[in-house]
Amino acid sequence: MVSPFELNHHNIDAETSREVFLEAFDAVTHGLTHEKLDHSGKHFSYQGVPMELAPAQQPHPPFWYPSSNPESSPWSDSQGLNFLTLGKVELAGVEDLVECFPVDGLGEVKLEHLRRVPYREAKEVLTSLPGVGDKVADCVLLFSLDKMDACPIDRWVRRAMEEWYLDGDKLNYRDIRAWSLERWGGYAGYAQQYLFHQKRLEGQVQGLALHP
Repeated sequence: MVSPFELNHHNIDAETSREVFLEAFDAVTHGLTHEKLDHSGKHFSYQGVPMELAPAQQPHPPFWYPSSNPESSPWSDSQGLNFLTLGKVELAGVEDLVECFPVDGLGEVKLEHLRRVPYREAKEVLTSLPGVGDKVADCVLLFSLDKMDACPIDRWVRRAMEEWYLDGDKLNYRDIRAWSLERWGGYAGYAQQYLFHQKRLEGQVQGLALHP
């Protein structure tokens, strides 16, 4: 974890340091794997910067991610990074870091440990698995891993949100998911269940009306 004194020296707000790092990581990774760097983000912007020196190791050299924060180990694993600790860490602390790592020595995800990490990091781990997309990951997070801010969007929930809240606007999965989090916060998962139930009830009532 970076010291607040280091952040102040570089005029970086501690509250946004994580998002600054994640964006910088994306930009560096893109630059190492392309002939030109094109990146437009909240904190950094590059257009057509030539990458004159291509890495000998493909797609790029291995990254090492130092941290003493157990919540960081699942993210580093989801990105395929090597993980190491900073400074002197007691044995118990090292065990906590290893225990929190979501993938065991056989390369299998330890789902139980994803309960301990924030929604975003847990979802990054799940969606890194072959065949797991946003909706499946959100279902696992909500119904199995107690992430009440997860909000799976199926056709019934989408119809309910579009008709009752969005004035018919059509949003993609991630945008409608972001909207639900902004509106209901940590209770988005609860709201999703009520929306799903009510919309299904409406469908059943309409079906009875058409077939008395």
